[in-house]
Amino acid sequence: MAAQRETPGKPRVFRISEIPASWTSDKLKAALEENEIEALSDIRLVPSALTPVTCTATITLDTTAPFLQKLNEDPMVDCLLCFEGNYLVIDRHFYGLTAIFSPPTDIKADVIAVHGLSGHAFGSWAYFDEPTKKYIMWLKDFLSEDVPGIRILTYGYEARLDMTTTMSRLQDYRRSFIGELVTSRKGIEVPLRY
Repeated sequence: MAAQRETPGKPRVFRISEIPASWTSDKLKAALEENEIEALSDIRLVPSALTPVTCTATITLDTTAPFLQKLNEDPMVDCLLCFEGNYLVIDRHFYGLTAIFSPPTDIKADVIAVHGLSGHAFGSWAYFDEPTKKYIMWLKDFLSEDVPGIRILTYGYEARLDMTTTMSRLQDYRRSFIGELVTSRKGIEVPLRY
């Protein structure tokens, strides 16, 4: 599937990270609303892949909110949102490891989706359904139901190719991926399989 297309007026999917693990979906929604950001999809919090004291959410947001203008102008930046002394990070690039589903029971296996060159960590696995005005991501919306006990993660990296792309840059992505993978598996007793 193709990466997310830049269609004016179409809602976009964002990643919100550094959400305190004690927060509920309602609290995250309140933090967004205080900053005049409307959530256009269900809010599902997933334990972070890298830090157990935080959660991550992938969420469709109304992009007309003034707060999100920086992200609309440059999808490579991060925005900080402060709520009750907590700083949340909002981005569209999804770089690094992102947990998009975690089972309510013990994790039996990790499924990690790594996009290809010129792809996107969320957009490569999703499509925008016009009738429902929602993004459908088959990893999160279907695979999680079909295979119980799996944790689903994506790994994103700068995948645009240009004349300055070097083999060493690709090797840096590989090292970063392996480092985040090792960190994400701390405390999990399931053997690593390829």
